[in-house]
Amino acid sequence: MIWKSHVSYLGKAADILVAAGHDVTTLLMPVEEGLTDKGTKLAKTITLGESEGVKDAAKKVSNFKTSLWTQNIGNPIQFFEVAAFFRDICKESCKNVINNDTLTEYKMRKSIKLIVLLFCCVHVINTVKVLFIVPQIWKSHVSYLGKAADILVAAGHDVTTLLMPVEEGLIDKGTKLAKTITLGESEGVKDAAKKVSNFKTSLWTQNIGNPIQFFEVAAFFRDICKESCKNVINNDTLTEYVKAQKFEIAIVHSFDACSLGLIKLYEIESHITTFAGGIIPNQYQYYGLTYPVAQVPVLTSGYADTEMGFGNRFKNAMNYFFNTHFGYQGIVSINEIFEEKFGKGFVDIGKQISDATFHVSNADPYLSFSHPLLHKIVEVGGFTLGNHKVLENKWDAILNKRKYNVLISYGSNAQSIHMPIQMKNAFLAAFKKFSDVNFIWKYETPSDGTAKNLDNVHLVEWLPQNDLLNDGRIDAFITHGGLNSISEAAHAGVKLIVTPLFADQFLNAKIVSNKVKIGVTLTREDAEVPELLFDALTKILKPDSEISTHSLQLKEMIKNRPLNNKEVFIKHVEFAARFKNLNLNMEGRDMPLYQYLLLDVILLIVIVLAIVLGSLLFVVLIIYRCCVGKKQVQPSKKSN
Repeated sequence: MIWKSHVSYLGKAADILVAAGHDVTTLLMPVEEGLTDKGTKLAKTITLGESEGVKDAAKKVSNFKTSLWTQNIGNPIQFFEVAAFFRDICKESCKNVINNDTLTEYKMRKSIKLIVLLFCCVHVINTVKVLFIVPQIWKSHVSYLGKAADILVAAGHDVTTLLMPVEEGLIDKGTKLAKTITLGESEGVKDAAKKVSNFKTSLWTQNIGNPIQFFEVAAFFRDICKESCKNVINNDTLTEYVKAQKFEIAIVHSFDACSLGLIKLYEIESHITTFAGGIIPNQYQYYGLTYPVAQVPVLTSGYADTEMGFGNRFKNAMNYFFNTHFGYQGIVSINEIFEEKFGKGFVDIGKQISDATFHVSNADPYLSFSHPLLHKIVEVGGFTLGNHKVLENKWDAILNKRKYNVLISYGSNAQSIHMPIQMKNAFLAAFKKFSDVNFIWKYETPSDGTAKNLDNVHLVEWLPQNDLLNDGRIDAFITHGGLNSISEAAHAGVKLIVTPLFADQFLNAKIVSNKVKIGVTLTREDAEVPELLFDALTKILKPDSEISTHSLQLKEMIKNRPLNNKEVFIKHVEFAARFKNLNLNMEGRDMPLYQYLLLDVILLIVIVLAIVLGSLLFVVLIIYRCCVGKKQVQPSKKSN
């Protein structure tokens, strides 16, 4: 009980919980003399007596409060005096509590649970006119943005998605409810689209950790993004149409620099950036943050935050450099495209990232490595996951055939038909040893003869992944580690075997195996060895294992999180549309490196210390010389 305002704050918080129907008790620890206010009016209280040490400390608090008008906390000497004072009174207060054995033995008769009550009330919806700008590359990303658009439509808002063609054969619009604007393809886009298809085929053999391959991939993405962007900004009819719609807010993919420039072109006052994965490390700087390279692995790193020894920190620094260079070059190239058509300085993509009202991240705090955040960054991982449906009879029959069921899917980009033959054979050899397990494998050409002699392997061209995972009969999920698949499995409490192939999948795999411990990680090389795959399956299928416990616990944590992520997303969009740009960035985004590292302050301290030490040395030297000089000068004896 120190500082009446602090006691009042905690007391009012207790009263709120009592008013919400909870059983609340406050334990009052006496510190300040004369402060008898309990803070709470509704909660039960436990009040302690004062020890002699606490009484003495309480008097010191009263004396300190009297001196507040004359205190100079900026004075280093007074600062350390005040710090020592607070340390002493906290120690006495703590001793008073822990030495009270009667209090220690006191047991609450009722368990206290924190329950967040959702009050449903009728309210008037102010419709917001929203534009989603969706590059059609990576089906999972298009689906993510489309589902986000559908959530806003269902909430009563007027939503339009502008689809920018990029990937060959990808006609999925993502959205089922929003209005859409579909563009034709230029010749440049058609050529780029073919490159995307070729790249996806090579995902099984890509080594993004190789600097040469990294820069090849970076150049590839830069080129296709440029062609896609040119196709949109050169469509003057589209530009005039979108301007005329008077959209209140735009929601864009933070990975796509062109979308950020289009916001300026279409004269939309506010915007939100989002990404189907976590936060892109090189974008921290645009919010005034510094990415903690020494502590947190970047998206493409294949190690955990507990494995940051010298070697991994070195690799992490290199990965961060490559990612930052990739992001910067992409921004520069898109800036140039806008300048070619509209003149120099038309748009600054970096500033557009910084000026976003919010950044909506698909990362889930319960399913990621801890990292620094701002209020600007809204983490709502899994908010686009829909309700699962009851399975059709076809799937029900398969699941009932054997005791265990394992799902295998590598997503829409890394197709299993392109899996290296050695890995494919390793999978089949391992599956053959589990006669009591059904393996349901998403395989794009089931009729090609693969697994024809294995009656426990079911090849299917398509499967209802989320519905299967939530059925309750899937015991494990073998996947590439895309965030959507990881999130679906975590929500369903299904254990994982992750074989990462590209991008953030390496990081996601380590989160699964090292952070939340709901599965195991196999590298591509490991997955080519039948014995290693067999061991992984044996470990993952144990029903009472530590992995099983963690999977179910994580499922319950997600299910009972304090806030509904879908509602959080909707409210932030509505808030951004109403209040436009908010000042939520940390100051110093453009601060020179020497200022950020405090080199100027350190230099001043070094100079002052050098002067002080030099002066002391000079004084000591003078004193020394004086003393030595006196010894050397002896008085001469007078001769007779």
